Amino acid sequence: MPHDQLWKQLLETFFREFMELFLPDVAEHIDFDSVEPLGAELFTDLPKGRLRRPDFLVQVRTREGATEIVLIHVEVQARRRKDVPARMFDYYCLLRLRREVPVLPVVVYLQPGAGGITRERFAAGLWGRETLRFEYDALGLPDLSAEEYLANPSALAPALSALMRAPGMDRVARAFRALERVARTDVDEARRFLLAYVVDHYMKLTDDEAEELKALSQSSTATEVKQMFLSFQSRAHEQGLSQGMQQGLSQGMQQGLSQGLQQGLSQGLQQGLSQGMQQGLSQGLSAGRAHGEQAVLLRLMRRRFGALAPEVVARVEAIQDTNQLEALADRILDARTLDELGLPTA
Repeated sequence: MPHDQLWKQLLETFFREFMELFLPDVAEHIDFDSVEPLGAELFTDLPKGRLRRPDFLVQVRTREGATEIVLIHVEVQARRRKDVPARMFDYYCLLRLRREVPVLPVVVYLQPGAGGITRERFAAGLWGRETLRFEYDALGLPDLSAEEYLANPSALAPALSALMRAPGMDRVARAFRALERVARTDVDEARRFLLAYVVDHYMKLTDDEAEELKALSQSSTATEVKQMFLSFQSRAHEQGLSQGMQQGLSQGMQQGLSQGLQQGLSQGLQQGLSQGMQQGLSQGLSAGRAHGEQAVLLRLMRRRFGALAPEVVARVEAIQDTNQLEALADRILDARTLDELGLPTA
């Protein structure tokens, strides 16, 4: 599972635990009964027109007042790159303009070098004058102490300790301690499996280490630990078998189709089929791209202007030129009305 998909699921499931564990001063202001994960937000990266999507976005209400709404934006980065501060600022501006509510940005780093729990900033200026200062929270998990978080009572802490530094600690013993803590966590089986998957995903034990870990689990005197290990191994095996069958079926179909075409078709028919497939594929890709651009533009228009009349939708769907569709999407933020957007007439 890619880390962005894994973290989206992890944050949706353990959002309260995440905030209380790493940003407790923020968590005390949040009404966690009001938490509402938001769907994928798409932004046009002006002026290039490339679409951008935040990793995780949630809307919360504060304890200070029922009408106060805050967006919490979490971006997960494999490593700390030079362009991250500017990107976090861009996301902040786009979210603030679109939602018109306060935004709290957080970045999570999965490789060492960010310095643990800290604050980062993006600054801009001219001629020795600072004209802009933007700050956000940064969590460099690999720079935190695994030992400290293995002892933390949070349900999330032992799983994320798999990402943290542990000098001198045996890897198998460390994985066992993390999974043992997960097994004793007071959450349902599905959540325990997700936490165990995080440990397995980021510890990356070798085959020999995995066998040693299995032996440790079998020798444990705690019934819940044995049951958790058995459940995790069984479900992981089922998922691996399913993925393997799908991959094998796909490869087998492609290989069989290729061999059948080579053996059963004459050269002339092959050439005609190839030309026809290329032409059809080209047309299909062009139409598919135009349809996708139409869908994005309509989504942005509804976000900006509200419900659209059927005739407006029809005018957008009549546009097949992808460059024209991208240009219209670029003008969304500047246009105050549909007339200013400049849709072509029917």
